Amino acid sequence: MTQVFYPAVGWAPRARYLPASVAESVEKRLGVPVGTFRPVRPNAREGVVAVPRKGGWPLLVFSPGRSDSRANGTAVAENLASHGYVVVTVDHTHNSPTEFPGGRFVPDSRPAANPAVLTEETQVRAADLRFVLDVLTAARPDAAVAELAGLVDRGRVGVYGHSMGGSAAVETARTDPRVGAVLAVDGALWTPAVDTGLRQPTLLLTEAAVHHDTWRRLKANHRVWGRHLTYAGSGHYSFADWATLADDLGFARVWPPEKLRAYFGEADGNRSVDVTRTYLLAFFDQHLRGRPSALLDRPSPAHPEIDLVWRSPTTG
Repeated sequence: MTQVFYPAVGWAPRARYLPASVAESVEKRLGVPVGTFRPVRPNAREGVVAVPRKGGWPLLVFSPGRSDSRANGTAVAENLASHGYVVVTVDHTHNSPTEFPGGRFVPDSRPAANPAVLTEETQVRAADLRFVLDVLTAARPDAAVAELAGLVDRGRVGVYGHSMGGSAAVETARTDPRVGAVLAVDGALWTPAVDTGLRQPTLLLTEAAVHHDTWRRLKANHRVWGRHLTYAGSGHYSFADWATLADDLGFARVWPPEKLRAYFGEADGNRSVDVTRTYLLAFFDQHLRGRPSALLDRPSPAHPEIDLVWRSPTTG
C-alpha cells in the first residue's frame, strides 16, 4: 500500500491522516485513547491536480520504522513535495498496520526481533521499494499509474527511511543502480552494505547519544560521498510526525516523563521536524538536483543541535 505526494495546484479537500483501522492500531500501540488521531489532518490535499514538469520531478521513496505506518513520515514527505519532488510512502504489509482500498485491514504481525529476523525484514522491505521503482520507472507503465509515472524523472531517484526503513533504503541502494542517493534516519542497518559500502551518496542522520556498530562498519567501508550528522538532545522518534503531534494530541497526559524522553529526548517536537525537513531537503537537492548545500559540510549557526561527526575520506 502506497501514498503519493506531488507538487500540485488548485483546491481539494484535505487528505485524511490515518484510516480508522490503522489509527486504532497505532493508538493501541502507543497507549493513547481511541480517537486521539481523529482530528489530525495533513496539509496535503487529496486528488488535487498535479503540476507537470518537462523531464519530470525527482522521485523519492520512503520506508517507515518497524511497526510504523507510512503516515509517520507525512510532514517530511509534504515538505519534499512542496519543493518539487514526487514522494511515495510505503506501508509494508505485516510489518506496518495497513488498510487497503475497500477497507481490508492487515495488522502489524512482526515476529520478535533478532538479527536474522531484522535482516530478512530488511530484504523484504527492499523488495517492496524496488517494486515501487519498477512500477513508476517502467518504459511502458501500466495504464493505472501512467499519469503518475509521467510526473517522474527516471534518472533522478532517491530512497530514504526511518529506523528499519533506513536499513531497507540502504539495502535498496545496494541492490538497485537506479537509486542515485540514499538517506538513513536513526536505525541500525541490517544489510550487507555495512561491509561493502555503497556506490551512491549516503547520509546518516541520527541521535547523538546512540552509536550503532552498523553505522561504524558502513562508514569504514564507504568510498564515495558520505556524511553522518547527529542531532543533540533528540530521541528515536524526534525525526517523525509523532514528535510534532505529541504536544497537540496530549501524549503527556497519558505517558510518564521517562517514556516521553525515550521517544523524543529533550528536543522540542516542532523544532525536530523542522530540522529533519531541512536536512533531508538539502541532501536530496544536492545529489539529485546539483544544488550544493553548506549544511552538509560545516556547522550551521541556525542549526546548532546538528553535528557533522563523519565525512567520507574520499570526498573531502
